[in-house]
Order: sequence, then C-alpha cells, then structure tokens
Amino acid sequence: MAGSTLPGTLCIRADAHASIGIGHVMRCLALAQAWQDAGGKAVFFCRPLPPALSRRLHDEGFDCHEIQHEAGTPGDILETTSACLQHSAAWLCVDGYQFSPHYRSQLKAAGAKLLVLDDLADSDLSQADAILNQNSYAVAQMYAAHAPNAHLLLGARYVLLRREFLRWRDALRLVPAYAKEVLITLGGSDPTNVTQTVMTLLGGLRSSRLHLKIILGSANPHAEPLLARLPMLREVHDADILVNPPNLPELVSLADVAITAAGSSAWELA
Repeated sequence: MAGSTLPGTLCIRADAHASIGIGHVMRCLALAQAWQDAGGKAVFFCRPLPPALSRRLHDEGFDCHEIQHEAGTPGDILETTSACLQHSAAWLCVDGYQFSPHYRSQLKAAGAKLLVLDDLADSDLSQADAILNQNSYAVAQMYAAHAPNAHLLLGARYVLLRREFLRWRDALRLVPAYAKEVLITLGGSDPTNVTQTVMTLLGGLRSSRLHLKIILGSANPHAEPLLARLPMLREVHDADILVNPPNLPELVSLADVAITAAGSSAWELA
C-alpha cells in the first residue's frame, strides 16, 4: 500500500479488557498505522477500553467510537452499522472471538467490504471479502469450506507489527553465554495472574542473580499485589516492575531471554 492514497475509511471493530486482553486492539493498531501511512483514515469502534489504551489510540491520531451495547448483540450491530455509514467506511475490519457469523453478516449489510482477522478457521466466514490469519500454521485449505470466495492473507508475511517494533527488525546484538537479562511479559491483561507464578518460581532460583524486567500491560488488574511482592523478589534478583512502558521494543532488545504469553508478543519478540 506504500505510496498510494487509500479511498474512504478503514473502520475497526475490536475490544480490549481484563478478561480478553488487549491483543486484538493492538494488532489492529498495526493495521491502522499501515492504512494511515498509506494516506487513509482509520477509526476504532470498541467497548470501553482501559484508559492507557484509549490514550494510545488518541495519541496515534485515531478516533475511537465507544460501543455502548454488549459485544455481538443486536445493539452492537446497530451502533457499529450506523458508525460505519457515518464514516463512509470503505472497509470494516472485525477482530474478536465474540463476533458470530450472523453478526458479521449484519455488518456486511452496511455496504463496506469486510476484513476478518482470524486465528482458528472454526466458523462460517463466508461473509468476509478478505481474511487475515498471521499465524505460521495458516494455509488456504483451512478456509476452503468456511470462506471459499474470500481473498486470503495467510502466514507470517502478513504479521501485524506496530511501527515501534518494525524499527528494530534489523537490529543485531551479541548473545551472552549465560543469560542474565530476563524479560517477563504475559500479555496486556494476564487475567489468571501467571506473572505472580513466574515471580514466585524465579524467586526460588538462587544459582545466580538475574536482572528481571517484569512488564504489566495496560489492562492488568494485578499491579498492586505484584508490586507488594517485589521487595521479596529483590532479595534474590535485581527486579523492576514496569506498567505499560512506552519503550517496550527497547526493553525487548536488551533481553537475553524472555518469558512470554503465546500471542502477538511472540511475533514482537521475534
């Protein structure tokens, strides 16, 4: 898309909160940035977002229409359809497991072309004009029955990486014989508080003193109790907890090893 001028507006329907994390919105942010860089306009339609994430979208220059009704309900359909018409949407991107085939069909009636971000190929996707599955296992055979007429964007060549990570893709660093710099990042919300489990396990690892950077995402509800445990961990290792740090790519680049969730963070680390 580089160097072209895109017609109309890309509208994006995705949500982020403590129970589902922020990955859907963050990978859609990468798509919105690319659309913006190519001369287009992008608008987000979301249920109420964590304040830090809402500020991030605003700072990036994207409007965000707050959806009042529960995700996937008839009220959501009416709100999203109306907003698409208001913004003269050329494309509507839908990303989330809570959106059913009926929901997508109703949105398609608004007239915009429909892009579905998918991971599982486990439901009817015949409404989609295009399907983007960035996972390395994605192949066309997965969609032969579910979306026989959709344009398929499959595999790692379509990975959605935000600008701040793309800037680091050619960076090189020496890998030491023994890892000391450890990055812990368990997603934007970590609803089951795996971070605490990892901190406890590392607290019992006393063979060498490690340098730990523990990242908490903008929707993580456990910051206060995790910070309370930090002094105990510091008896064994040099450790810091960073909440929604603005320099995450730099922190990634300094790490010898990472303990991470198995979502989009894996692509960012790679």
